[in-house]
Amino acid sequence: MLAATHLRAKIGRKVVGAALYSSSTGGEGKELGVLIWGEGKNGRLGLGNTSSELWPTEIENGTFGDESIRTIHCGSKTSAAITESGRLYTWGSGKYGLLGHGNEEDITTPKEVTFFKGVAVRDIKMGSLASFVVTEDDKVFSWGYGSMFSSGCLAQGDWSAYEMPTEVKFFSDLGKKVEQISIGQAHAYALVEGGQVYAWGKGDYGRLGLGSSRDLHTPMEIPHFSFEPAHDISAGAAFGSAITENGVAYSWGGNDSLQLGIGPSPMLDVQSMEADPRGIRGMEADDVALRVSNGQKHGILCTEEGKVYEWGVHRSAVARLVEQLDDTYGVASDEEKLTDFKAVQVSSGNNYSAVVMESGELFTWGGTTKALGVGESAWVKSPIMFAAREEFDFPKVRQVSCGDEHMAVLFEL
Repeated sequence: MLAATHLRAKIGRKVVGAALYSSSTGGEGKELGVLIWGEGKNGRLGLGNTSSELWPTEIENGTFGDESIRTIHCGSKTSAAITESGRLYTWGSGKYGLLGHGNEEDITTPKEVTFFKGVAVRDIKMGSLASFVVTEDDKVFSWGYGSMFSSGCLAQGDWSAYEMPTEVKFFSDLGKKVEQISIGQAHAYALVEGGQVYAWGKGDYGRLGLGSSRDLHTPMEIPHFSFEPAHDISAGAAFGSAITENGVAYSWGGNDSLQLGIGPSPMLDVQSMEADPRGIRGMEADDVALRVSNGQKHGILCTEEGKVYEWGVHRSAVARLVEQLDDTYGVASDEEKLTDFKAVQVSSGNNYSAVVMESGELFTWGGTTKALGVGESAWVKSPIMFAAREEFDFPKVRQVSCGDEHMAVLFEL
């Protein structure tokens, strides 16, 4: 295990995944490194073993050759990285062939997906049943689990399993650029140019936002966003959320743990649910929502002003402003609180959250999980900023991605 103080001593040298990174979080032209930590089962940390790491840990030098890393992604029990040239690497649980290597073997170190050699990958999303890739030439590919029980979550127009990446013809025929994909538990959404949102997969609890509980193996447009275009989407376990171009936040699907942020829902057929998008409540009237991320049964968003709101299980029935509490972990420094910074990115794991600030600070909280980076599996009520914890000088973070129980970041060297 790599302790925080050991990590601090290493920050000055080149690490694997160094990149010249440009993103909405800032940091253009900055050289970046990759850190990963949390649950290590199935090799999801990419460190050559299945051990867990409770402190941020570096992947070994040379793992990605001489390529720099452009983006990282933590799936349910998997991880992925895309290089500057668009090469795709995956590792972790091979169940259902989710890694894209044509088998179900677990992989403990990053391995290039040879199917995409010669094809530049722009984005990847990995869930517990399905994986999706969007290429630079605007094609969408999916692969993973298939049967009637998968409810068509691969968007291939049938109930079949696909061992290797297979083009999703629906989006090719649609003729619109896919700007974002988000995968939940047996369902998924796609945001296309123009702000329309498409949904497919398992439909129970109204998680597809189409006014019913019907399963779909072919994407269907959510009518609401035809009239109110979206610019950000996120799928939770059995629910979804979207933020419109006007900064209004909506959610739909299962609401048994108040994960929609709209307050209690009526019981329909013994299910607490909303089958159509409903406005998230609790935010101030002048707040303009910017980014949203859903976990297993909670949600989190940040506004244009950099405020952070959360809702759901162990949190609140409606969106509440995230502030530090004075508990066991509490505020790392009375002078450095989450509310003192401008949030620009949010990410959710099973029952925990992470936020990146415009100036590069990283806050995490929630649990109980190994992914918080506090040196143990813990439940942390109050956001912790790593840069202020004891002797550990956490570097400036430019991207964060949360899996079920693990986390990865790109940081400035």
